[in-house]
Amino acid sequence: MEIIAMGDKTDIEWADSTVNFWWGCTKVSAACDHCYAETWAKRFGGEHWGAGAPRRKIKGARTLLHRLDNDYAAWAADHECGLLPPLSGIRRRVFCMSMGDLFDNEVPLDWFEEAWQTIYDCNLVDIIIVTKRLAMIEKRLKEAGFDGWPQHAWLLTSVHDQASAEREVPRLLELKSKLAIPVAGLSIEPMLGAITFSENWDWLQSLDWIIVGGESGKGARDNNFEANARVMRAQCREAGAPFFGKQNVGKRPLPDDLLVREFPTAY
Repeated sequence: MEIIAMGDKTDIEWADSTVNFWWGCTKVSAACDHCYAETWAKRFGGEHWGAGAPRRKIKGARTLLHRLDNDYAAWAADHECGLLPPLSGIRRRVFCMSMGDLFDNEVPLDWFEEAWQTIYDCNLVDIIIVTKRLAMIEKRLKEAGFDGWPQHAWLLTSVHDQASAEREVPRLLELKSKLAIPVAGLSIEPMLGAITFSENWDWLQSLDWIIVGGESGKGARDNNFEANARVMRAQCREAGAPFFGKQNVGKRPLPDDLLVREFPTAY
């Protein structure tokens, strides 16, 4: 479980490492109901979820990200000599943050400033940011005095059904264009309903990555996940959008036709 919280290795299939500048968040949608991060943090006595709850700052985060950045050459060499699996043609992927939301406006501004500057400085790795707070991004950057977007940082937004996709995808694509974000995509995890782009096909064609996963853990909701994931996989194939099948509901293995692990190709 330690590598889920933070580490130079991770069980998250689409990342190589995870870095968390803090723990904690406030639930903002039905997809948050069974938040794995909240459950994990509570095992250590942490009450960092909810409006007004104090977030927990992680002291070693900056040091870890700088180390991952500085060690990139050695990490690539280990792949080349067979100590690690062959590289897929893209750089080390670092997920920030698995235990919170980088654009959480309940986090002290100086914490965000420190985190964003570290992300900006560590440009030998690819930073993957997943947020449910697209509407806060420009405001937070302006408050912190930052201008522009680091070209090694990817931005994914979490959606879980048709309504959330129709609300968030236009915002994401607007930010991609306005801030020149190199990779913009969707983290559809947990997928709680069907999502189709039949009336907005250009949205899917403009996205760089689609990650799909069923809900895990106690009380996992199925909501016809496999059928809905197949619909998304077929749409991605037709639109030429990379599809990443992450996990099935609960402990079930993914069927072979959904065990597809594609990464962004336009980057």
